[in-house]
Amino acid sequence: LNNQAGGIVRSSTGNFPTNVLNAQLTNSGTLDVQRSLTVTNAGHTLDFSVGTLNLPAGQTLTINGGTTKFGGSTNLLGSGSRTIATTGTNTFDLINDLTLPAGGLVLSLGGTPTLTSSVGPVTLTNSAGSSFNFANGTIGANVTVANQGAVTFTNVTDNGAFNNSGTLTIPSGTNSTLAGAVMNAAAGTIQLVNTGSPATLTIANGFSNFGLIDLQADTINNGQVTTLNVSAGTLNNQAGGIVRSSTGNFPSNVLN
Repeated sequence: LNNQAGGIVRSSTGNFPTNVLNAQLTNSGTLDVQRSLTVTNAGHTLDFSVGTLNLPAGQTLTINGGTTKFGGSTNLLGSGSRTIATTGTNTFDLINDLTLPAGGLVLSLGGTPTLTSSVGPVTLTNSAGSSFNFANGTIGANVTVANQGAVTFTNVTDNGAFNNSGTLTIPSGTNSTLAGAVMNAAAGTIQLVNTGSPATLTIANGFSNFGLIDLQADTINNGQVTTLNVSAGTLNNQAGGIVRSSTGNFPSNVLN
C-alpha cells in the first residue's frame, strides 16, 4: 500500500477499541489514527521516512513485527498521552535524528526489538514529559539515546551512548547493560527499583555522575539485592553528584 502525498489512510472512531491494517505501508501522505490501530507488519517494512502520522490523545499505534522506518523527517502530529508500540520480533530503524515531541508521547518498543539505524550515527532524543520504554532487546552502537524525560529499560543491552538528564528506571527483577559511553547530568536520575526482585544495571565503562544514582533496597523483605556494576574504569562522582543506597527491608545494596 503506497499512500502518496496528499493521500489519507484513516482509522476511524467507533465502538471497537482497535482497527487492523494488514499490509506493507509506505506512507508519503497521512496515516490518521482517530481510533487505535494495529499494523500487522511481520515480514514487511512500514516506512514512515516521510509523510505524516496523526496520533490524537488516548490512541495507540501498535506495529506487530517487521521493520519500521522512522525519523526526524516524519511529521508526527497530536498531543497529550498517546502511544507508539511495537510487538513481536521487530526492528525500529531510525533513518535520521528523531526528537520525540514533549508532553505525553510514549514510544514503547517491546516484543523482541532492535533499535538501530541503517544510515549511520543518529540520536534519539526523548523530550521532557515524554516516555521511552524499551524491553527485551538491543540498541545498536550507532544510536545515541539522549533522555530528557522518562526512560525505562527492561532487560536491555544498549551498545550506544546514553546521555541522561531525565530519569532512567531499571525495574525490579530485571538486568540491563549500558555498553557505550554514559553521562548522568545534574538533572539526571538513574534509579534501580527493588520491590522484592533484584534489579541489576551493568555499566561497561567508567563515567561521570553529576546527578543522582539511587540503588533502592528490597521493600518486600525477600532478601533480594540491588546491584550497580561498573565493569571497567572509574565512576567519577562529580561535585553535586549523589550516589545513594536507599532504605528498605534488606540490609544491603551492592556497588561493584
